[in-house]
Amino acid sequence: NEELRPNTFSIWDCATLFGFDCMILNADRWGHHKKANLLIDDDGFILIDHELSFHFIDREDDGAYNLILKNLEDNTWPSAYTKHLFYNRLKQYKGSKKNLFDTFKEYLDKLDVNKIKNLIIELKSFDISTGENERLIQYLYTVKQNSHKFCTILLSLIA
Repeated sequence: NEELRPNTFSIWDCATLFGFDCMILNADRWGHHKKANLLIDDDGFILIDHELSFHFIDREDDGAYNLILKNLEDNTWPSAYTKHLFYNRLKQYKGSKKNLFDTFKEYLDKLDVNKIKNLIIELKSFDISTGENERLIQYLYTVKQNSHKFCTILLSLIA
């Protein structure tokens, strides 16, 4: 996007957003839809998202979910990341990449999955559909428990 000049975000911000989007399997900030779904103000950016993340939640079977877990196990990730808003910037970054995902890892390690679980219960109490939330919760636990491995995968994507 022409509005996102190289100095708008630090490389650390780009890496954190890239890591988050890879984790949630966000299809919005990828190039296919040609919209970043990002609001920018003087303090940084605000993420906008809707129903194009966690594509495995509403499937009738566990095939898509199991494929994501297999990717994690095999140290790979679905290829949509190559169209991410910040992929080229991260890929072409000439500095040391070793610690680019440290902030993302710290956030992931501190993620309170039980709070998300409780929020789902609250949403259900208002008759708001949450899809196959057991898959979501298990996925978040799995990624959190494997945060180091997931960040290693992220590094390999931009190597």
